[in-house]
Amino acid sequence: MRTTISLDDHLAQAVRREARARSVSMSAFIAGVLADTVQRNAPAGAAATFKFPTISGVRVRPDIDLDQPRALEVLDDEKEFLKSSNGSA
Repeated sequence: MRTTISLDDHLAQAVRREARARSVSMSAFIAGVLADTVQRNAPAGAAATFKFPTISGVRVRPDIDLDQPRALEVLDDEKEFLKSSNGSA
């Protein structure tokens, strides 16, 4: 998006010097400073809107160890193997 801003002469010179020192355009420098300021002033936790539901004290599948991430996949593989070896479809 393109927009026009007005700066007093001293501020414009300071911005130009700082942008040149960082080897960026004035526009890129101003956009970076504004983005940093907006991010810093955003309310704490504004981005953390998703919350995982949890169940306290109940294990849905006691045979699954959540510390072993492939546990469910292994159980599914075993179930499929037993089904195919029994001749079930």
